[in-house]
Amino acid sequence: MTVLVVLIAVVGSRPGGANQGDVAASDPTLQTAEQATASVNSTDSGDDPDPVNPEETVAPETTAETAPTTTAAPVTTVIAAPGGPAWPGPGQVALTFDDGPDPTWTQPILDTLARYNVPATFFVIGSSAERYPGLVTAAVNAGHSVQNHTWGHPYLTQLADDGIAGQLSGTDDLLEGIVGKRPSCYRPPYGAADARVDAVAASVGLTKVMWNVAPNDYLSPPPQAIVDNVVARAGALGPSSPLVVVLHDGGGNRQATLESLPGMIEALSAAGYTFTSLC
Repeated sequence: MTVLVVLIAVVGSRPGGANQGDVAASDPTLQTAEQATASVNSTDSGDDPDPVNPEETVAPETTAETAPTTTAAPVTTVIAAPGGPAWPGPGQVALTFDDGPDPTWTQPILDTLARYNVPATFFVIGSSAERYPGLVTAAVNAGHSVQNHTWGHPYLTQLADDGIAGQLSGTDDLLEGIVGKRPSCYRPPYGAADARVDAVAASVGLTKVMWNVAPNDYLSPPPQAIVDNVVARAGALGPSSPLVVVLHDGGGNRQATLESLPGMIEALSAAGYTFTSLC
């Protein structure tokens, strides 16, 4: 199973951490995703599910050469997604991870996913991917999808059009250089996007992916609370509803996220869900 990634030139040089991004309204599948997102935003906690500070997007010191690589076999028994849809189908759940790669948390999360043979989608920050390309490669080699979460995690709505394009294209270019394929999807930091951001993203070939399950793992609640939140939200959305769960592998201490994954995967599997990656 393979995966993907992308990029274009940035104004001047690679964006380092300026300010940040939504999806084409012409696609009815994505309209459904947007409607689900509106529902989750009115139902879940008002806390920001994507909290990375634009000034603090660089992971702790380590070298790209020492970034770990995975030895897990690629996922082969679940739905393949490279170039696939930006929203799961009925009875499917997409686990998505924002704000990585992180030298402490990304590899253990990959190892846990490999134990359960579950694919996921990683929305990576370009500046972090530049520092830890080995983790990007590890995710792709393990059968996961790697997509765009901007270069410096800014509020895209606060940027001029060229700044938005630079944040997205710079990350696409880097990821394409690392894994040989450009991303087709992006997730706007903080979920902040409007029609203008959507239009700029579409002009560089990117579709927005949001979420409809936000267990607020970034707040580091007890792992079982994260599991319970996801299960409750799945129940509220109804049997066989597509689920896109927003989690985090970077931007802070992700021990709770890591420890929640086995219970979350087991509970959703017991409820009849199958796992898929996106884009």
